[in-house]
Amino acid sequence: MAATTGAGDDGASLFEAAKTGSVQEIRRVLGSRAKLDVNARNEGRAGCTALHYAAWNGMIASAECLIDAGADVNRADDYGRTPLHYAARMGHTVMVERLAARGADLHAVQQLGSGALHYAALDGHAATCQRLVKLGADVTKPNEAGSTPLALAEVRDQAKAIAYLRHETDKRLK
Repeated sequence: MAATTGAGDDGASLFEAAKTGSVQEIRRVLGSRAKLDVNARNEGRAGCTALHYAAWNGMIASAECLIDAGADVNRADDYGRTPLHYAARMGHTVMVERLAARGADLHAVQQLGSGALHYAALDGHAATCQRLVKLGADVTKPNEAGSTPLALAEVRDQAKAIAYLRHETDKRLK
């Protein structure tokens, strides 16, 4: 993995430590190189940062460590996806809560206009959908293709997410 930091092996180590949840390794790597950028993007891997990897893998302690070291919770990858998109896509509800508490933008959208709620709905993560809505995500907002989170859940026949999103949509449209 090549990092955009010019930090060589330490940049790759930071990404790996974030993926595997090794807080000790994150601290070691960040402490060993003064020039290592905690917000460095991984070239060839959609421009993900270490925080994207931690969010994708549900590594809460790693995410907290990275944020404490200055990781930007709203830094987008090459496609406009933030760590919140990654956590929502994988159904990591606690990670979603932590990122939101640390300033993640619940209304951030990727290149095609999908927010974190669209991602959670698409893969049927009903609990994550519930948390995002309670935190303030807009259940009725369509992406650029005109699909709402409910429509995406319906495409994949995600019964629990459909039931919740339909109920929330009905409440907001009344």
